Amino acid sequence: MKECPTCRHCFPDDVNHCPDDGVETTLSIQGEPILDGRYQLEKRLGQGGMGVVYKARHIFLKTPHAIKIILPDLVGNDPNLVTRFRQEALAAAAIRHPNIIAVTDFGVVRGTMPFLVMEFVQGKSLQDIMAEEGAMPPMRAFELILPICSGIAAAHRQKIVHRDLKPLNVMIQEGVPISEGAKILDFGLAKIKSGELLGSFIAAQTTGLMGSPFYMAPEQWSDDPPDARADIYSLGVMLFQMLCGEVPFKGNSIPAIMKKHLTLDVPSLASKGVEVPPQVEAVIRHALEKEPKYRTPSADEFANELRAAMATASAVLKRTGETSEIDPSKTIISPPLSEPSTMPPKGSTTAFDPLAGTISSAALLEEEQKSLYAQRELLREAEQRRKLIDEEEQKQKAGEDNRDAERRHLEELVAKQTKVLEDKLTQLASTMSPKTTAAADPEATQIQRGGVSTLGENSFTGTAAQSFPHVDVSLVPKKKSSLPLILGLCAVLLIGAAAGGYLIFRSRVKPAGPTKPNTPTGPDVVSKPELIAIPGGVFQVGRNDSAPTEGPAHQVTINAFSMDKTEVTNAEYAQFVNDGSHAPPDQWGSVKAPVGQELLPVSNVSYDDVLAFAGWRSKRDGVTYRLPTEEEWEYAARNGDKDNLYPWGNTWAPGRAATKEAGVRKEQAVGTYPQGGNNWGVQDLIGNVWEWTSSKAALYPGSPLKLPPQNNDWIVVRGGFYGSPSDPAIRVSATMRDWVAPNYKSPVLGFRLVKSAS
Repeated sequence: MKECPTCRHCFPDDVNHCPDDGVETTLSIQGEPILDGRYQLEKRLGQGGMGVVYKARHIFLKTPHAIKIILPDLVGNDPNLVTRFRQEALAAAAIRHPNIIAVTDFGVVRGTMPFLVMEFVQGKSLQDIMAEEGAMPPMRAFELILPICSGIAAAHRQKIVHRDLKPLNVMIQEGVPISEGAKILDFGLAKIKSGELLGSFIAAQTTGLMGSPFYMAPEQWSDDPPDARADIYSLGVMLFQMLCGEVPFKGNSIPAIMKKHLTLDVPSLASKGVEVPPQVEAVIRHALEKEPKYRTPSADEFANELRAAMATASAVLKRTGETSEIDPSKTIISPPLSEPSTMPPKGSTTAFDPLAGTISSAALLEEEQKSLYAQRELLREAEQRRKLIDEEEQKQKAGEDNRDAERRHLEELVAKQTKVLEDKLTQLASTMSPKTTAAADPEATQIQRGGVSTLGENSFTGTAAQSFPHVDVSLVPKKKSSLPLILGLCAVLLIGAAAGGYLIFRSRVKPAGPTKPNTPTGPDVVSKPELIAIPGGVFQVGRNDSAPTEGPAHQVTINAFSMDKTEVTNAEYAQFVNDGSHAPPDQWGSVKAPVGQELLPVSNVSYDDVLAFAGWRSKRDGVTYRLPTEEEWEYAARNGDKDNLYPWGNTWAPGRAATKEAGVRKEQAVGTYPQGGNNWGVQDLIGNVWEWTSSKAALYPGSPLKLPPQNNDWIVVRGGFYGSPSDPAIRVSATMRDWVAPNYKSPVLGFRLVKSAS
């Protein structure tokens, strides 16, 4: 298997360059990126002392997973590997608790490479949280440590000792309460107390130790097997670190750390620059007793003691010394990785690992057969995707061919009608003579049979086959001929026939959709915007129960402003194009908006196009218009401090917006869904077309994600479009956000403007 060193995506051995970023791939683990014929490895998420963690997908069930692979060089030559691995994996899988990562499967590839299959979850480690927050108030530490105690107690009831408790092995999941979101990871080092197992199937490299030096109980430094009280000691170290920002015993070498754990008294929290209630410090000291027999006996008892201490103490933490952010190097010792770890892709965070349940120890031949089935399934998926793409392209081509054929047919029809009218005009003109009502004048010029003469200043020419009667015409008085009127009428008919054919063609190829009757606005008619005043206030931006880019929710203050009631229309943009000699959107085909589409929101405009329009309109109206910030846009869409999910409330309601659920297939005239407006009357904030804002791409404060450097100058867009999904789990809402390059143009991206309150 090969990996991209930049994005860490996994590829078969024959892929030499990453298709996403063009970087040359490097060899990773042996074999193709398919484990046990079922799991497709997609991306490396991280590497630790025990192995490598990948994001994976079950090829047949289509479910996401995190898989930890124990590399062969860590396993060694152990003939009892499969048996021991199976027993330990089953032990870990037996722990079913909401504060312990769930185990779904396990296996051994080629008899040498064990792997553990875990639920794929999102969040960040307790170590990351401690690094961000520094020393925590007692209530915050209390909130975090209790669910960890609950999970450890559940494992102890199964007679399983974790033996490697540390902040990096605790994950806080996003979008759920901490009591449910705290998850303990990596029970792969567990040993059943009953002694049925000879030991763990893997030992820590270089030191032979089971655990992390800063969090290890004194008895773990000896050969005596640890019991549940070793985990209590680790819990005490973690709580100490939460409250003061560093572990109780530090050192530059493992022997130095070991000596302090074995011989030194636990330092007071006051010596670390913090003051906590003495009842809380007493709980920590009880958990950190060097002799296990004097230590807190269980995780449940540790939690009970902490509850009692918090109930009787005033939870006030005062900093008395100098403060600084936690330096991970002060609390974690780990060998340098051969390859740097990277952040997960946009829209996800770090995945963590538990273990496995179903046994899969097939022979090598059977593994190859399973891999073949999996590759066939992947090829079938790829073929289905290719067919769907081909079918869509064929439909588009067929639609274009049909439109071309219809256009040619209509052109032929208009040409035939034009020819008929021209023939009738010629026939009418050739058989018409001027009306005469005056008496014959002997001095008047006469028209003789079969001849041509001049009638004063007027003339009429007959054809050779025509015979005109003898008429004496007086020049005074004479009446005007009706021929020019008839010729003009025929010309009007010709023009009308051509225009009618064009309109028929436009009506036939126009996609269907529930649009309002349009009132075309010509470029000569000034279309002034209607702005809605929105008072300022304080509200919560974002939400914690949706996509990671929409959180964490945080409070902001908004000043009063006025916002366009609807998105800017083609009609108004056409005035800008004509007045400012600006290029029109590509789909117009001319400097005028297509007939019948004047009230559609303008689209296919870049960020610079929008800024130019705002400058033009500001000069025209004598006020300063601008794009809204994304906070102003969301404030309007959520009805200010009401924090609604949608402009009309907190519950999705059909018929309120132009979205996929409404069955529309193209943008609609602005104002088509008046019931979807916000409390102030601003419409079309959800659906129809995405809308530019003035805000640059950024992650919210406290987000665990990392913005790719190439996105730094991209611009946030809001509101979704007519194709936004109707699935309740991913439906467009007032908090939905994305970002695109400033020069990006799309048929589903438009804008509206605002102006600050005077």
